[in-house]
Amino acid sequence: MKNKTYSKLATTANATTSSMSAIEGLRKRHYIRVVGDEIPQPEENFDSMFSSLGLPTKLLHNITVRLQYQEPTPIQMQCVPVLMQSRNVLAYAPTGSGKSLAYLLPIVAKTWIDQSNLVADNASGARNKPAALVLLPTVDLAKQVVHSAKQMVQGLPDYRVRLLTSDIDGDSGQTAAVEQVRSADMLVSTPQRLVHLLTAGGPLKAEGLDSVRYLVLDEADRLLRDEGPRGICRPIRSHLLQLSRALLSATAHPAVEQFCRENFDRLAIVRVGPKQAATNTIDQKLVFCSNEAGKAHEIKTMFARGDLQYPLLIFVHTRQRASELCQLLRDQGLQVDSVTAGRPQETRDKLLRKFREGRLPALVSTDLMARGMDFPSVAMVINYDLPTASREYIHRIGRCGRAGRRGLAVSLWEKRDLPNLRPVLAVMKNSGCQVNPDLYALLPSNSNRRRPPRQQQQQSGNKQAKHKKQSEQAQESARSKAEQAAGRGHVFGGVRAVNRKRRDVRDAKKARRKIRKAKAKARAKEAVSA
Repeated sequence: MKNKTYSKLATTANATTSSMSAIEGLRKRHYIRVVGDEIPQPEENFDSMFSSLGLPTKLLHNITVRLQYQEPTPIQMQCVPVLMQSRNVLAYAPTGSGKSLAYLLPIVAKTWIDQSNLVADNASGARNKPAALVLLPTVDLAKQVVHSAKQMVQGLPDYRVRLLTSDIDGDSGQTAAVEQVRSADMLVSTPQRLVHLLTAGGPLKAEGLDSVRYLVLDEADRLLRDEGPRGICRPIRSHLLQLSRALLSATAHPAVEQFCRENFDRLAIVRVGPKQAATNTIDQKLVFCSNEAGKAHEIKTMFARGDLQYPLLIFVHTRQRASELCQLLRDQGLQVDSVTAGRPQETRDKLLRKFREGRLPALVSTDLMARGMDFPSVAMVINYDLPTASREYIHRIGRCGRAGRRGLAVSLWEKRDLPNLRPVLAVMKNSGCQVNPDLYALLPSNSNRRRPPRQQQQQSGNKQAKHKKQSEQAQESARSKAEQAAGRGHVFGGVRAVNRKRRDVRDAKKARRKIRKAKAKARAKEAVSA
């Protein structure tokens, strides 16, 4: 009897071990990493997902036909089962990986089931207040999510998605606006818009957020990190901590992850793909230009040679540069327009609709269009102005190469862009792109590196001299590599000047400062001992 019982327990343990190995193998195959307790297994296809999780079958047709998803993407495989448990989720996935559906599907399913039960239990048939709230950094991105959500809920009786925008302002429309919001199952808004409606004088002040049970922060690193107009303001942040949350972004930020670990219970962290990298469907390319005029010449040459691929999205830093570049391209005969925050919302909506429908081949924009905007057919992205951080670079180039399609990202850079080149090279390397090692020799020293404690900085004169000699040797090695690159005809070889004279003067000043500090400390020490 004892042997039989032991045999049965051993068989069960082996089966459990085998099952866990299969789950880990599935995650490894799709580059899924999870952190947290009791994370459910990912679902590889929609049929098994809907049957095992009890999702409404009416949603399946809308997902496969209207939204054209044949199989779940890796982020959807793992996030949907976790969110159906009403857990807090912090998810990172590459741009174009289907993050919107990863939270829309479980949130729509849970709120529709909950609201249907409430209406059935209520004799009057009255609806409850909104149960889900989705916050996004821009109105353009919010409208895109509303469009996707409405396509998904086709066929679900009386399920309503409401976008909070400026059209509910004014005394005459406040009563109607409140009734519309009350009848909604899901609210979509920007943080600044929500705060405006909930503060003193706003039409929703009396309504509050008491009915909201599910919260989604899309582009969470932007919403939680910023305290500006696009960030989550402190008056509503404390209330949001009481809800079940889904926080998703293409890029990670240490402060956001630390905030979530400290404040959220039963947190599940889901990562898809390598950290700080773009999807492998994007071919990334760097093109050196001698100066600002060289950038204009390069893009005109690309147009003349037929190297531009359409639909084309071009990113610049400011509205003024967007207007100037548009005029430059129009003079060459290219049909192009610009989308920036300074243009009216109606004009932006019209241009985006033309761009998606293929009636506008090229679009110039600031970072307004860099985050979350879904342009499935975009074939090429050009960084006319190099982004200043790896997050911005990842979001920009992520507008192409979406949903498995190939994309090309070209970044133009000149001498003054050298400080911003380091994060771009890091993303390219993490994404598996080939990076010419000679480029690293041209980068300036990282002045933002954290300094060691003061006690560790006390060095003798001999150590200072040794350090200076090593620094000179490193500089000479960097110069020789740059000169070799120039001799081989690389377009970036001519940058070996990065102002060599100015760099040498700067390094010499730095070395003299260190020697003076060391001498001053030595004199002070002698005075104390005397």
